Amino acid sequence: MTLNEKSAICERGKILEYLLAGRGLETFDVVDCHSHMGPALYQQVPDGDPDGLVRTMDGMGVRTICVSHTLGLVSDWELGNTLLIEAVRKYPERIFGYAVFNPRYAGLMDAEMDRCFAAGLRGVKIHPDFHRMPATAPEYDRAYDRAQSENRIILCHYGAGPGQFAGSPLYKTVVERFPRAKFVMAHSLPGIPAVDTAVEFFGSRPNVRFCLANAFPSGVIEYARKKLGVERLLYGSDGCWSSMSARLGLVCATELDDEDKLKILGQNMRQLINASA
Repeated sequence: MTLNEKSAICERGKILEYLLAGRGLETFDVVDCHSHMGPALYQQVPDGDPDGLVRTMDGMGVRTICVSHTLGLVSDWELGNTLLIEAVRKYPERIFGYAVFNPRYAGLMDAEMDRCFAAGLRGVKIHPDFHRMPATAPEYDRAYDRAQSENRIILCHYGAGPGQFAGSPLYKTVVERFPRAKFVMAHSLPGIPAVDTAVEFFGSRPNVRFCLANAFPSGVIEYARKKLGVERLLYGSDGCWSSMSARLGLVCATELDDEDKLKILGQNMRQLINASA
């Protein structure tokens, strides 16, 4: 690396300098707002168990990770939630748990949420695409209502376009009906058009935050900071279905200053967690 290249890195902040030097970010409070445990559907995940997940976090300097369990999303919601409960009990300071709400079993979900929340899970995860039910379906209302009244975070599988089950127009209706709920839209800003869509549908809704797990195009995070405000942007990895470190790099390599990077990497989500049930 030339002297000019090193100088350019330093000008972009200490966080990027740490990352490129192979150092973890444990000096900072990094919070991953959106990740998973367990097998990743169609691929092998060597560190999908709680111990492996925490090892991965330690290697990158991630202090807290917010997790739903793959099994809870794609097959057995009760077993998936139970395995996540065990993980949270083992690592209460490192793992924040989202209980999976399955609208296909809406009549059983109140009892399941009671069980999960009593056992230490604190948020709610919905995945309309997997469960093949639109986000506006009345079967979800109990999840939205409880999260709103109990001050819990809702992590929403999100589609930036119109979408049959999880599109932004559908979530606009949900957010209008539950204006005090805390929504995190997963992998929601994959490009400039998606940011514009977010502004169109949620620009005046500060209770809607945006996970940057797929914000790959150059400049999209900077554009989102300008259009949506840095306080609404959250580092998320969508691990173990994708690379946690690559998503971390998306934020660290932006042209934003370190103050804004720290907000996105952890401070914004930490405030949500601290204010939640």
